[in-house]
Amino acid sequence: MAGQERRPGVGRRQVQKYPRLPLRVPVTSKPLDRRGAPLVGESQNLSQGGIQLRLPCRVAPGTRVRVTLEVQGRAPLALAGRVIWSHPHPDLPGWAVGVQFAEPLAEHCFLALLDAEQPPGERLPWLKEVEATAS
Repeated sequence: MAGQERRPGVGRRQVQKYPRLPLRVPVTSKPLDRRGAPLVGESQNLSQGGIQLRLPCRVAPGTRVRVTLEVQGRAPLALAGRVIWSHPHPDLPGWAVGVQFAEPLAEHCFLALLDAEQPPGERLPWLKEVEATAS
């Protein structure tokens, strides 16, 4: 379409190396290459390879960032990565920002993050076994 900006991932199928699952927790994102206040937002989904964030403003693709997740009942988790894409969020105010982690999350860490956001009494039944084998 002539004259229209094409956004990454819009209108075409993306192949993902890791499965993505919904995860909505408070986050802060801080650029590693320059000074500035952290951006406060919310995660949208998580995979072992990256995270989608909703932030109040655009972050340029290529920007190296430290994303800190505030997961209920756990210490904050800081992860380094690089912004792969950024565009206006399709459903909510702010920007959707895709971050690829510098190192993939270990499976037990990924599962623990997802489980921590389950309502009390609804822990993922297989998680204790996974955590035990990872220790």
